[in-house]
Amino acid sequence: MRKFTFSLTLSLGIALVGCATLAPLTPAPEAVSPQVLPAFEPGDLVLRLRMGDSRIVQTITGDPVAVYDANDVDKLVITGFVKVGDAFVPMNVSGKPTTENATDRLKLETTGDRRYFVLKNLPAEQTYGFQARAFDAQGKQISKDADSITPVTFVRHTYVETADIPLRLVDKPFVATAKAQLSFPDGLDQTDRVVVTLFKKGPLEVKVAGPFVIFAAELQNTRTLLLGGLAPETTYVLKAEARAANDEVLASASNEWKVENDRNLGTKTLALSFETQVTTISGGSDGFNVVNVPLAQARYIAPYGMTLGDDGAVYVADQYNSAIRRLDLNGNVTTWAGIPYPEAMTRDASGNLYATSGATFKVYKITGQDTYTTYAGNGSGSGLDALTNSLPGVCVDPQNQLYVTGWDTLWKYTAPGQRTTGSFGRLEGLHSDSQGNIYAGDVSRHIIIKIASESVAPVTVAGSGAGGIEDGPVLTAKLSRPRSLALSGDTLYFTDDGYIRQLKGGRVKTLAGGPANNGGTFRDGKGSEARFGMFLGGLVVLPDGNLVVSDMDNRRIRKIVLPNSPKN
Repeated sequence: MRKFTFSLTLSLGIALVGCATLAPLTPAPEAVSPQVLPAFEPGDLVLRLRMGDSRIVQTITGDPVAVYDANDVDKLVITGFVKVGDAFVPMNVSGKPTTENATDRLKLETTGDRRYFVLKNLPAEQTYGFQARAFDAQGKQISKDADSITPVTFVRHTYVETADIPLRLVDKPFVATAKAQLSFPDGLDQTDRVVVTLFKKGPLEVKVAGPFVIFAAELQNTRTLLLGGLAPETTYVLKAEARAANDEVLASASNEWKVENDRNLGTKTLALSFETQVTTISGGSDGFNVVNVPLAQARYIAPYGMTLGDDGAVYVADQYNSAIRRLDLNGNVTTWAGIPYPEAMTRDASGNLYATSGATFKVYKITGQDTYTTYAGNGSGSGLDALTNSLPGVCVDPQNQLYVTGWDTLWKYTAPGQRTTGSFGRLEGLHSDSQGNIYAGDVSRHIIIKIASESVAPVTVAGSGAGGIEDGPVLTAKLSRPRSLALSGDTLYFTDDGYIRQLKGGRVKTLAGGPANNGGTFRDGKGSEARFGMFLGGLVVLPDGNLVVSDMDNRRIRKIVLPNSPKN
């Protein structure tokens, strides 16, 4: 598999096409000022309007972005100001300060082809300011509303003084444009290509433009595409793929942005790259609840173990709320069962959930909402079928046998009350593969082990035995405290203090996170920049291949979006 990087940057803003400052239009034979004069005289101040030309911008959509031009202008208005101290205030026809609505305020208007104004007898050695606006025949303003004033310092001379006042025309009608700057991946063959498509977001994505194809033979470092004809109050999604000649997708990425109904958006840059992204999907540090609420409004005290239900929902053990919470990732959070201080969670092939509780020394089987029974444990730490007061790992294998760990002991239940016992290091996370092998994180020895059967000694599959965070080959990489495990195909994901890591292809790689503390460092963003708390209690792989983790210290449920790229 070829490996490369691929990035796409969007520079998003409203394109005020036709707003460039150009040469003034030919003066008309008549001028408008406090008095109409047929010619200029020494000491006059001539205000010349500079207007953008008429031009059409072709875009990736194939649709032109038209702008208003001189032919659309029916009336021009210039408003005058005079500088008093550090501020400009309205001025009257004599160049003196006045009020906004004064009847003698200087307001010059003209219709037709006139493009300049002449001011006579202005006080010298003074700074004035002017704003220009243009209107069409229906009285609609078709120039950009000037937020700034063009300053003009007037010193009376024996010749005519001139000043240029910019007039900026807007798009016709309101449309936005975005510039997409593509940085192409390294390592593409000459027959490969990059395909860019623009969609309008909605219940069903609607293709707006594309596919726009750039062949590798034409690539020269970067390419800028102009996306035009974008509507206000609309969210767009730009997708890019690098494809081989046989149409195999080598890498893909996408990003979305909303075009607001505002002509003064400025510039926003969105960077696309094939990095892991971390976001918060539920929870927060401001209080707690156990009521049924939308996903973003749910609050947790200590989200611990997690499992993915056969209904596609994520079930979370909210330990200090003594509740199992059901997270519909497209909707609400529901309290599913009231389990005392639940810890680890898992699911069997029939869709039944299991939750451990060190507080009650039990494992509970949950068959429906508010429906659960004791599956294992006698409720005390001694006697027949006793369990310990900490049960941080549980899983079910393909034969429907349940495994539960507590401190240095691993119990295997073939049925309720029927169990065998083994002694190991301090195991926490447990996970079974499709062959019935059990993977466990040993936090005391800084390794992950695989237990193939009771008759075979466990095998170390990751970790040198030295504590730390260091990527590399599986048996030389350093692990700190591997707690929660999740398996997807040939990739084993695990939490390791404040990190999300993976074991794949004989190597350990860190996907997200950084140094953490017990107080709970927190930051969403790119994988290398994201921060988690020290204790990450549960980890699941979603059907789309992305991850969800319970960040216990930060009281949040976090999503890890993994890049679809051959470099991963």
